[in-house]
Amino acid sequence: MWGEICINLGSGSTLKAQLPCVAATALNPKVSLEGNQQFDTSNCRMGGSLDTSYRTICNKIQEIAKNVRFIPVDAIDRSVKSTNIEALNYYIFKKVGHIKNINYENACLLDYAEKTFFGYIKAINKTDTFVSWTDTDTGTLGLKKIENRFSLSYREKIIKRMNWLMWKYGNENACLLTLTMDPKKYNNDKFEMWKQIGIKFTIFIRKMKIWFKRHGREFPSYLFGVEAMFGRSENNYISRGNPHLHVVFFGCKYFAPAAVIEKYWGQGFVKINSTANNEKVRYPIHYVTKYITKTFTVNDPKNVLCQSLVWLFNKHSFDRSAGLVLPLNPKSSGNCYSTGLWNIPAGYYQIDEMIIIQDVIQSLFGGFKDPPPIPINHDLHEGVIN
Repeated sequence: MWGEICINLGSGSTLKAQLPCVAATALNPKVSLEGNQQFDTSNCRMGGSLDTSYRTICNKIQEIAKNVRFIPVDAIDRSVKSTNIEALNYYIFKKVGHIKNINYENACLLDYAEKTFFGYIKAINKTDTFVSWTDTDTGTLGLKKIENRFSLSYREKIIKRMNWLMWKYGNENACLLTLTMDPKKYNNDKFEMWKQIGIKFTIFIRKMKIWFKRHGREFPSYLFGVEAMFGRSENNYISRGNPHLHVVFFGCKYFAPAAVIEKYWGQGFVKINSTANNEKVRYPIHYVTKYITKTFTVNDPKNVLCQSLVWLFNKHSFDRSAGLVLPLNPKSSGNCYSTGLWNIPAGYYQIDEMIIIQDVIQSLFGGFKDPPPIPINHDLHEGVIN
């Protein structure tokens, strides 16, 4: 991939040159040259003279390539748990084992969740990881960037899915339920509430499906998201961090009698088509999709508490019934095998990172695409290296 750049030499004269996009990007990681673009070299002056040497650009690329690390498949430590699971286990066995006061334990949980979450975000933003694979049928080599729920590309997928749902079903009938957890049932223990909320919701959906079947009705498709309460100043923010669910059911203005919903949920109060302030929700689908988009695609102080607790307890940011929208990561087919993982410093465009990794792969074999053949000793009938 090449781009033409125009360098202003002063006195009305310009110099045109063609450089690889990766080389031009190395001078500025946030600028990628595609097609004919003007390149500002005002920051390239050193000691009063213009440094336009290709060697300088190549040296920058080589500095990046030096920090590329390869992990073969056999060397991947599969016994290591996910970062959030390790953090939760540390909290359980090391952090709060000696704490007896529930209020102090709750405060410790919220503080620990936010601090470890910030550390995780800082760590993943330093390095990008690619998996290298080979197609056994065609011999094609490939690289695929590994995503997590906080990757920009992953968040863009969420936004597209939510926008599609609003476009498809936004003006149709829907019913919104807000399901809360009563702290008294859990001795005001926020840890237990977060552990149990997913299990209790699964049981609730199972019971409601049985109720719908008994009444000869088809169970509707649904979408839900989890939220952490902000708390209120009048009660000293004692409810801060308590989880609750927003669930929207598609294609039904009336879901079930309120008494049935409260009986089958049984964990706290239930609100139907209304907000926490008892305001009527006119468009339930818009309400839930906008909440999911706002909460789980942006990192800001308002979202950190909810994101950190969802991350720490390994909960789904949101979920839906089967077939409602396309999966965020559709399954693919083919005969492929992985050769390992590549780690490269983050901050560059994905195409440029892949080009650098490709150059490193080729340099491992002295510039050859495949490793050179091993000389054969016909007397010993085995390969030897001189």
